[in-house]
Amino acid sequence: MFPYLGLKASTNQAQIDERLKYHPEVFEFFTTDQDVTPSGLNHLKAMIEHVKAAGVDRMSCTTR
Repeated sequence: MFPYLGLKASTNQAQIDERLKYHPEVFEFFTTDQDVTPSGLNHLKAMIEHVKAAGVDRMSCTTR
């Protein structure tokens, strides 16, 4: 049995797109305090949808 390829990135779309080139099976968002503000949450939701559209259906979030 092979391990899943999982990659981590901030909510920055350029960084996310760089990670998506490797076709991860699991994607982890590294979030900051700014990501839990009203505008930050809207951006995070958009980035989650962006990752889903790339074919990744397993995600998680970590904070500092």
